[in-house]
Amino acid sequence: MERVSTSSSIAPRAAVQAGAIGSGICLTRRAAGTAWAEDGDDLMVAVCETGGTTVVGEIVLRLASARARQAEIGWVFHPTYGGRGYATEAARATASLAFAELNVHRLFARLDVLNTGSVRVCERLGMRREAHFVENDLDGERWADEYVYATLAREWKTDPVRRDPLR
Repeated sequence: MERVSTSSSIAPRAAVQAGAIGSGICLTRRAAGTAWAEDGDDLMVAVCETGGTTVVGEIVLRLASARARQAEIGWVFHPTYGGRGYATEAARATASLAFAELNVHRLFARLDVLNTGSVRVCERLGMRREAHFVENDLDGERWADEYVYATLAREWKTDPVRRDPLR
């Protein structure tokens, strides 16, 4: 697909143009320079349309447990760019990097149950819904429910739906 490019940095808001996400080259290079060893270490990736400089969204990969090799993935995209597949494409490339380059055992996403777009991204990636927490987060004045989606490295590596951006 190669229609999304990334900028990345460990420090929030610091971005350097890095190339096409579809090729995986820029993410692999970025991961190689990442200190991915302690709980809370993260990799932040700004997502741009290929050839463009406008940031349309961002993906964050956070090491939740170094010992258990578990990472959390999250994303936020400008609503103008919703429904175009950018979140799915960028999340898929980042998940592939997590498993192939960062040796993650389990990748999970936590999201508000009302965020149907993110639910669809998780499902397109072949992640399973592992939990539904009821009123576990106070979001302003509203109690919010949360889903947890996850997939394991062995599932990701053996299921072409999870890895193939054309599916």
